[in-house]
Amino acid sequence: MLASARVRAGLSLSDISERSRVSITALEAIEGDDWDALPALVYAKGFMRLYAREVGLEPDAVVARMEAMLDGHVELEEEVHDQVEADQRRAWWEAARFRVAYAGALGALIVAVVVTMFAIAPQSIEAAPQRNVDAAPSTPLSP
Repeated sequence: MLASARVRAGLSLSDISERSRVSITALEAIEGDDWDALPALVYAKGFMRLYAREVGLEPDAVVARMEAMLDGHVELEEEVHDQVEADQRRAWWEAARFRVAYAGALGALIVAVVVTMFAIAPQSIEAAPQRNVDAAPSTPLSP
């Protein structure tokens, strides 16, 4: 709106900057709706009032429109922020589910290996026959 009014008035950004003493960088930010490039909101409102006066627009109407745009911008930022948080929570839960599934599969594999080891191993170990030392030998000993 301000850029259109400036062009209709036949003024350049340099002309507006000289008359209003607002830097060209700030004027470009205002025309580009780059609110992050502007200083605090109170200064941005002042810049817009000066700019509006120089191009023949009602300053209060321009500031009111800027505030409405900023409200929409803030709401959009909050929506984006909420969506990012929701995506991060979803990703965390998916990773947690994967870790639980992985741990469960690993535990099942360990149980399967242990069960298989006992299934393959001999059921009982036969004890070697023991000799009875107390009993008399069946053959006499020769001297």
